[in-house]
Amino acid sequence: MKPHYLFLTILCFNAFGQSQKEVLFKRKFLPNTEYVTTMLTSSKSEVKFDGPSEMLENLKTNGVQNPILFEGSNSVISSIKTKDLLPDGSFDAVMTYPKVKSTQTQNGQSTQKDSPLDGMRIEGKYDSNNIFKVDTIIGNNVNEALRNTLTSTLENVQEQIKFPDYPLKPGSTFNQTLPMTIPVAGVQNVQIVIKTDYLLKEIKGDLATFDITQTVELDMDIEGSTITASGNGTGVSQYSISKEFITKYESNLTIELTILMNQLTISSEVVSKSDMSVEIK
Repeated sequence: MKPHYLFLTILCFNAFGQSQKEVLFKRKFLPNTEYVTTMLTSSKSEVKFDGPSEMLENLKTNGVQNPILFEGSNSVISSIKTKDLLPDGSFDAVMTYPKVKSTQTQNGQSTQKDSPLDGMRIEGKYDSNNIFKVDTIIGNNVNEALRNTLTSTLENVQEQIKFPDYPLKPGSTFNQTLPMTIPVAGVQNVQIVIKTDYLLKEIKGDLATFDITQTVELDMDIEGSTITASGNGTGVSQYSISKEFITKYESNLTIELTILMNQLTISSEVVSKSDMSVEIK
């Protein structure tokens, strides 16, 4: 075989091999492993009121600033340590929250909030289906209401990315829809739906990289008012094939809301950013 034909054959073979690389993605915790997660979130929002001068003056008289500016940030470091695999396919696990910080700013005035999660220890077990069951919650200011809330949240938490039950290769796409509630001053909470599209961009070694595109739609009606909601976002996520776990998730999302009620227009823009990284030991 001539050298240039041999080169073309090798090139085509490599290209074919790359195009056929498929992975069945699934997220699960493994026994005898530690997962250290750092989650940073921040948001900025502005709420404006517009309408007849007497209505705006009434808001001012009642102490409502126009516009209202909010900023918030959260920093959470958590650890999950799993233990030996048991004969029934389950394994014990301990969750700890060594560092939890929260700061909120409204119209220039900042406050720091203590979180009941700070320093908390949660003991439980992952069953054979990799579902966590809470056994014990240890921490300061843990009352029965908080205990019930945490237990329900941890045992019913949805996966950050719900992968399809079939293999994916570079270029494959899938989507996920999740509900979200946004509080708006002066009216009831606004229900929206965030649709997230995932594109498997590439697989290099042990890491698979996904591009993220998000769109926002309204998911409610308020009697006696007109409401619109829209938004979009982008991000990136990485997945460790050997560990079967998401090790990075970043997203930037902008949401715009407009509510017309009793001649008063309330408009809000929320810009949020989240950055999660997981170290697996």
